[in-house]
Amino acid sequence: GVTQAFGEVVALIPPMTIAMSWFPEKKALVTGIVVGGFGGGSFIWNQIQTAIINPNNIGVVDEYFEDEDLLSRVPTLMLILAAVYFSIQVLCMFLIQVPPAETLECETTESKEEEETFKSFFINVLRTALS
Repeated sequence: GVTQAFGEVVALIPPMTIAMSWFPEKKALVTGIVVGGFGGGSFIWNQIQTAIINPNNIGVVDEYFEDEDLLSRVPTLMLILAAVYFSIQVLCMFLIQVPPAETLECETTESKEEEETFKSFFINVLRTALS
């Protein structure tokens, strides 16, 4: 639970933050695209993993898989996924860039207003939760 949540935050927040800084006038759209890609990637990878581990759709016995051939594919799948994830992350490290300073200067007044709105919303949520 905690480890998965930490991993998801580490994977989701940096691309979302950088994407919003590239398009300050369309932050909601960019956030939606990034989050949609995050969820869509999970859907696609689930199908790929199932196709590698259980291509013949072998059923479970008493809620567990018992087929030795199927179970022997799991370590191979982990190595394949590690290599693919590592390759994607290295590629993205070279492609992701912080926008130029003039793009960031345009959003200073908007970001101050958003920050104040967020602070007041957060304070109201805390007041409601604590009362």
